[in-house]
Amino acid sequence: MEHAAITYTFMFGMLLTVLIMGFIGICGVKLFSKVLTINVKHIIPAVLAFSIIGAYSARNSLFDVGIAILFGVIGVFFKRNQIPIAPVILGLILGTITEENLRRCIDIAAAKSINTLQYIFVRPISIVVFIFVMIILYANFKSFFTEKIEPAGNGD
Repeated sequence: MEHAAITYTFMFGMLLTVLIMGFIGICGVKLFSKVLTINVKHIIPAVLAFSIIGAYSARNSLFDVGIAILFGVIGVFFKRNQIPIAPVILGLILGTITEENLRRCIDIAAAKSINTLQYIFVRPISIVVFIFVMIILYANFKSFFTEKIEPAGNGD
């Protein structure tokens, strides 16, 4: 209410940005699709160079470059061993948030002098989320253990 002009200016700017980017995307689809014809052997060195430059420019630290290279090597290892990368990245991002909120929950439960699990499962939304998580885990384990092994093909 107090800063409506700033809020609406920001919202209008975002709407304008979406419209302009949509227009550019529609008009440039033929030009942008030509990127798919470039050989991957030419794209990989450019991506690596820009990644290293970006890692260094974040804090002007070679340590950041080393970390970027280390995680790149880990990514290649995951790719070669067919380990999905998305869950690991989600775990890295959400792990910190989850840990922070768990500590907050423990502090609140201690302040109210009740058990942490009692504090968590008193609310109906927590129970619903817990039930959904259990259903998803059950379905994943069931599909993992009942997965049928495909017979070898006839060379097609």
